[in-house]
Amino acid sequence: MSPARMDRVESGMRAAVEYITALNNQDIIRMLQVVSEDCIADEANENIYKGKTDIEKMVRKDIEEHAKMHRDVEEFIGFGNRCIMRWKCMWVDTDGQERSQRGVDIIKTKDGLICEKLSYVKD
Repeated sequence: MSPARMDRVESGMRAAVEYITALNNQDIIRMLQVVSEDCIADEANENIYKGKTDIEKMVRKDIEEHAKMHRDVEEFIGFGNRCIMRWKCMWVDTDGQERSQRGVDIIKTKDGLICEKLSYVKD
């Protein structure tokens, strides 16, 4: 693989890692810095969010509804302008019960920014 192509792979993976790190730290401003203006997020609940404003609303709602939400990345694969991230999300529900769910994000990047994030969860 040429150095230029490897740099594209690495920049996409860096954006995905930065996104999940910022999400876990509830740093929405930092998270949005690695998302393109026209990003599309298709979440596991089948809602589609378009653009930074919609994605910010989605993340704020997730943080409000899922106390102590944290995603542990269990596997991370990057190739070309795509990354696959397998994760386990843990949170505390409104009854104070600890919950968890596993899922996969398929992420597409362009110019080092996330432009598409498709999420799938295991029931």
